[in-house]
Amino acid sequence: MSALHERLAQRQLAFKRGTVGDLQRLRDFTADAWRQQHDQKLWMHRSEGLAARECLMEVDGERMHVAVLERIMPQLPDLRARLMSTGDELRALQDVRSILSEFGEEPIRIFGQEIPSCLAQLAQKSDSPEEIRVEALAALADLAGSNRGALLVAEVGALPLCVRMLQSSDEATREAAMRVLNQVQQNSDVF
Repeated sequence: MSALHERLAQRQLAFKRGTVGDLQRLRDFTADAWRQQHDQKLWMHRSEGLAARECLMEVDGERMHVAVLERIMPQLPDLRARLMSTGDELRALQDVRSILSEFGEEPIRIFGQEIPSCLAQLAQKSDSPEEIRVEALAALADLAGSNRGALLVAEVGALPLCVRMLQSSDEATREAAMRVLNQVQQNSDVF
């Protein structure tokens, strides 16, 4: 774990000196380092002979099923890439929604702000087909199905976007935006 912190400190220092080209590379490195740290924890649990289905592991101060981590962690880099690419967004959005429906609130801790930001960006892209925007809004609504998820949706700036989407000429887009706002209002302690 100290090696992880050393690498992260070196990258942050290099970033401050201006030797790292952009903030996105630092974010990607941090996400990769986080994933590596949790992958190491998974392998430790396996080497101790614990059953993955029954084993709980601490992630960011909360207990989480190892089986969920094993299923979701390997998919994240590919899922993020597909959400940001052109042509495969719809399938990636459907995959996000299936992960959320299968595992409930647990993926929200793993997604962090990375996946919800991608969802918000897809929903606001004016050149995206309505089907993709509606699916991105539906994924945001699914994500907002819990207090933690509702706060995350608000943090990535999806609420002003949804308010703007209420003025869309497409009825499905308006309904999806209203569903996001409704889920945030119902499930958040703050709103």
